[in-house]
Amino acid sequence: MKNSDPKKEVHERAMKYTLSKINELINSKYSGYKISQIPEDFKPPKDDQKLLSCKPHLVLQKPNGSKVYIRVSGVKGRNPIGAIPNYVSCDFLIAVTYADTDSPKAYVLPLEFVKNNIVERNGRITSYWIEKKDSLINGKKVLGYLMYEDGRDKDEFLEKWDSLFTGSLQRDDSNRVEVSNIEIDCGKGNISDVMSLTNRFYVEVPNVEEFFKMLGASLKIYNVLLVGPPGTGKTSLTISVIDKLTGENTNCYEVTTANSLWFRRDLIGGESMEKGSIIWNSGLLIRAYNSAVKINNGNYYVIIDEINRADVDKAFGEILTLMSDVGSSSVGKKILEEIEKEIEKFSEIDNEAKEFLANLKRLGDKKDEVLKKIRFVGTMNLIDANNLFPIGEALTRRFLIFHLDYTCGTEDVKMFLNDSTIPFKEVIISEVKYLREKFGCSDKQKKSQYEYNISPASIKLALSLLKELIEPNDTPDTISEKFLLALEKSLGTTDDKILRKFREYQREIIENLRSRNSKGQ
Repeated sequence: MKNSDPKKEVHERAMKYTLSKINELINSKYSGYKISQIPEDFKPPKDDQKLLSCKPHLVLQKPNGSKVYIRVSGVKGRNPIGAIPNYVSCDFLIAVTYADTDSPKAYVLPLEFVKNNIVERNGRITSYWIEKKDSLINGKKVLGYLMYEDGRDKDEFLEKWDSLFTGSLQRDDSNRVEVSNIEIDCGKGNISDVMSLTNRFYVEVPNVEEFFKMLGASLKIYNVLLVGPPGTGKTSLTISVIDKLTGENTNCYEVTTANSLWFRRDLIGGESMEKGSIIWNSGLLIRAYNSAVKINNGNYYVIIDEINRADVDKAFGEILTLMSDVGSSSVGKKILEEIEKEIEKFSEIDNEAKEFLANLKRLGDKKDEVLKKIRFVGTMNLIDANNLFPIGEALTRRFLIFHLDYTCGTEDVKMFLNDSTIPFKEVIISEVKYLREKFGCSDKQKKSQYEYNISPASIKLALSLLKELIEPNDTPDTISEKFLLALEKSLGTTDDKILRKFREYQREIIENLRSRNSKGQ
């Protein structure tokens, strides 16, 4: 007996669901349309480049004879089936999550987004969701996830099946993009909202409240750089504070991680090869500008995680000048005009560039005003500084700088345990105190940022793991050993020297426990 193919079954269920959904709309609203499934062995004509490239699963034929080609992806857990990112000449991708259950959810997405946003590593898809921020298709702003594991509804999910019929979300292949009149409020929050985070994040500073006030105020008026070793909460703190300032509006910021391969084209934009043609592809600044245009209150934040992984001199280009120009427009207009001239030299440009040119034309002499709404926020890792690119004053003087260090006490542990059901909390607190002191940190003398110690992030992750390991018959000793094992897995390092030290200190703690127990204490 031939075994069934689970992947094929998931895809077939996704196809069946998609067909039923489209037919419902045809029967209720769109008579004259026809949806057909394309056989697996179908061979398109050799002169039909769109069909050859797309390899669609479905075709929707309109009354006027035009056709819409559709790929279908069934998603089981974190595994996309049938969503091949190279097939961008199709018009739509329909991703069906929970395709293997009786409660599927389907999201319609133009394939242009797959092309621009899929993340690959070693030829394998590693990003299981695709979110294209601040993009226009026929003048309409589109925010959408391709896949979302738990299937929760969000306003930005593209569940507009009608777009298949009306074409309102189809790609615009012309050289003109209508500018959206959407306005976004990114200033709903204030400093008092930021202050609510003091109970969520522990920072090793003399005055926690003043730290959060200063960070919130700084993000409102200028660029900000958070500096410190890994695990001190730089990135999560940054995003949380910006969430508070923007009223938790994810349209108000973009998060990206720097890397050593960044060039000017990644940050500003530049030429690239696509299907044998040279095209201008927009970088971070162009996307940020197009987003900031829509903001009627507040700022747009560009969050660059681990900024010192990029070669600043090679990658940042004009951004360095613009970063020092916050609040004024002395050179902004000139730089925008130079970028505009550069883009106009290309016969093919991406949609972001089309939108950018349309924005510049519409705003005229006021185009530089948009730059005042853009804030760059960076995080910088000090532990690996010797292995990363040096950051000089050319960059740092364009930021207000906040230093986060390892904590030497146990206040962060107490905060994490405060509402926890984990038993024998005092055992865990004592162990963390011992380990931090052994790594060279004490409550009396703070250790250098450049040295390793047990980070708050490691503690938090270890406690989450420990929670899954707790059993009814646990004792202080078993909790102690389980926590130490969980903490070892949560250290976030592969450095042999650090791991050997940790295991040495781990053995000392366990031996002390056994010695105390043998003495009946």
